Amino acid sequence: MLGALARGACLYAACAAPALASVTVSGAVDLYVDHTRVPGKSVTKLDSSGETVSRLVIRAEERIDDETRVLTTLGAGLLPDTGERMDPNNLFNRVASVAIQRKNLRLSLGRQFSPHMLQMGYEFDVFGTAFWGTPYAIFQASQRYSSIPKAVSVQGWFMPDNALNLQLMVAKRDDNPARFPEGEQVFLSGTYELRKGLRVGVTAIRDQRFSLANPDVDVLLTGFNYDNGKVRLTAALQNLDFKQSGARTVEYSVGMGYQFAPNSKVLLNYAKTSRKPVVGNTATVMGVAYVYNLSRTVAAYASVARLKNGQASALSFSEAVENGDATSSLIVGFNQNF
Repeated sequence: MLGALARGACLYAACAAPALASVTVSGAVDLYVDHTRVPGKSVTKLDSSGETVSRLVIRAEERIDDETRVLTTLGAGLLPDTGERMDPNNLFNRVASVAIQRKNLRLSLGRQFSPHMLQMGYEFDVFGTAFWGTPYAIFQASQRYSSIPKAVSVQGWFMPDNALNLQLMVAKRDDNPARFPEGEQVFLSGTYELRKGLRVGVTAIRDQRFSLANPDVDVLLTGFNYDNGKVRLTAALQNLDFKQSGARTVEYSVGMGYQFAPNSKVLLNYAKTSRKPVVGNTATVMGVAYVYNLSRTVAAYASVARLKNGQASALSFSEAVENGDATSSLIVGFNQNF
């Protein structure tokens, strides 16, 4: 009997396909207490994704040969304060893509972060998408270009040490027809490392589905990032040209980070948006943040931010305001990456 079981186990082992792909599971849980003040009231609540996005990420990588590999990435945003997923309509609302890379060229298909997101969120702004002081709180073109479904992307790394990174992404979309027309979004970006720690870049976008009233918009983002390991300086300039209405938006941000101890840093940020031709359709945001790393994977943080609207603007943090109002926010929280 035991011999038969042993022979059966050997037969099963010989027939079962080996697991050739390496699979990793990672993510983060980030929660904070937010105290927001608007004219006439203040609100305190528990919220998620303060310093980093609460998420679950599954990655699979398989090497076909010494120069070729296939990568699959699935990423879902989470709301740990309620236990729900960030997007009730899409399980993997951040990333759901498969890519094949040979040497320094990569072809990616599916939902993926846009070149705009990779530059604005990770290169050209010291706050990135974190805290209320981020330019994402007021920039007109930021949130809509974070994660792009139905995308085809070609990316390449060139020159010694891969100093030049070029990417072309095209997405033909028909989702959410109640808010956006059917059309293409084309992204072309480049990032170049002038010298160690200093990177400059540009992203151009031709968008045919910005809104139902103004579908055709050209976006141009430029910026730089300097980081010597102790001091980080960032700046970004963004222009939006609306073809149907003739309107134009100019936005910019400047930021600084200072690592004054191995496990702690302070961040400063300022951003402004100006939406022409309407007089007073402007807004500014200022933010200060402190991050203390309790370990390699756990961080505590606090941030203060203030948003001031012009007479024809009503941008806000977590609580709505009226034209010309100001709002401020204090958040304290911590997170764990795994």
